[in-house]
Amino acid sequence: MALTEDDLEQVAVELIDIGEFVVTKGADGQPGVWQVDAKKFTFNQQDGQIVELRLTARTDQRAVSGIRARHGTLVHRVRRSSYEALGRAAATFPLLNPDRVGESRRNRHRQRLPVTAPGPQPRVTRAMKARWIGILQDARFVLDALRHQTTNARRPNQFTRGTGPSLWRIQPGRMVGEYDAMHLPPGCQLDCVLSDVVEDVREFLDQPSPWSTNQVAADLSLIVPAIDVAIGRMGVMEPDSETVSEAVDDLERDYLLSLAVTLTGQGTLAATLAEWEQGKKGDYLDIASFRLVSGGGPGRLHMRDVHEATDAGITTLLIGQGLRSHDKYPEVQYMLYSQWFTYIYALWEESYRRRLATAHGSDSDGVPWTRFDIRSPLFGDIRNIRNDVVHKHGVVDASAGNGLIKWFTDGQKIEISLEQMTSLVSLFPRQELLAAPARAQPGNPQNLPWSVAPELVDEIRQIARSRAMTRRQSRDIGNEALRLWIASHRE
Repeated sequence: MALTEDDLEQVAVELIDIGEFVVTKGADGQPGVWQVDAKKFTFNQQDGQIVELRLTARTDQRAVSGIRARHGTLVHRVRRSSYEALGRAAATFPLLNPDRVGESRRNRHRQRLPVTAPGPQPRVTRAMKARWIGILQDARFVLDALRHQTTNARRPNQFTRGTGPSLWRIQPGRMVGEYDAMHLPPGCQLDCVLSDVVEDVREFLDQPSPWSTNQVAADLSLIVPAIDVAIGRMGVMEPDSETVSEAVDDLERDYLLSLAVTLTGQGTLAATLAEWEQGKKGDYLDIASFRLVSGGGPGRLHMRDVHEATDAGITTLLIGQGLRSHDKYPEVQYMLYSQWFTYIYALWEESYRRRLATAHGSDSDGVPWTRFDIRSPLFGDIRNIRNDVVHKHGVVDASAGNGLIKWFTDGQKIEISLEQMTSLVSLFPRQELLAAPARAQPGNPQNLPWSVAPELVDEIRQIARSRAMTRRQSRDIGNEALRLWIASHRE
């Protein structure tokens, strides 16, 4: 039975599935209809992603060959409604519209009302920016996995009716809910980045049943790249200037979260130790899989070493004397607790002091605050404990003079208890950090972290000698040069 142009549709070659009928030219230059029997994906540096479609070996199809083409190459496929013309029962799948997402997007743009004069714009904080990048990446992962599975399905198929509702309960459905909850004014910066891709996903999830693998693959081949575009635009978006409160909020979150992780860090290790003590599994802990195994080897630790590192001693009841303890300070506890002081001080010193200085702006004379002006007695004490851990091998030196964390005396071994770590929760200096800083006294001179051309050094010395500059005046040459460089490069 002859086919007309109405029986054919053009689709990308990667959307062709096994069992479908395609039309290509044979060796004689005449079009031939054949059924796809095998599908294969390959890749090479010259051509990129290649799709190969092979035909069923039948006598009447010897005149035509298979297809080998790049991703995106358009191929004529026989519509499912025309399968009867080839002696095959008509399929129940809805007709494929590979540009359905694009058509819907264009209709939305035509119907969108003109954006009114901009009013107050919602703030885009650095935390909001990072959060939305994460939301988009999560949604992309789920949808791209679904795109891959449907594109590589062996034959057209239908999803169960619960597929759409189930996707609403996870990403990407949650992404749509997060967007709706923000109530963004049309035309604002965030709305311009998110609105199209969110509406694409909303309409995809709201499609009535039945869903076919081919249509899902076609839809997601447009939606996933749109999410990539939104992620890229969010990445280059410049967040609004951070307020002091926002910077303090972020610091408090990191402070408390890191404490929570530290205080519960022994839980999994303790559970594994209890499992080993039952004697039903191996004596070695495979660190990569965190499972007990029978034999030792690279990356495996004997559970006896774990037991010794977590041993906190013995407590017993003596008649007439009460409880008596033989206390030990667990090595694992020292590892966890001392690491917290190193981590949180690095976060404070390398990130939050500068962020808080920027957020506080300038003093009454218009001079910007620097990170050296942002000081805190608590973080000064944390620095002292960190220095004793890193440089004094856990022996108290600088931390003996602490003003808030008065846990140790000079020369004592650092052994931090659970109760002491817990007490840090209430010490966070929120109100102190929100208050305007005080100008710090000039610090000790520091060497520059780069070398200088010897010709420049020689010329500077000659000029200094010709002007009879004193040693004190010469010392300020470097500072004067750096101030001039900063002034010429400051935006």
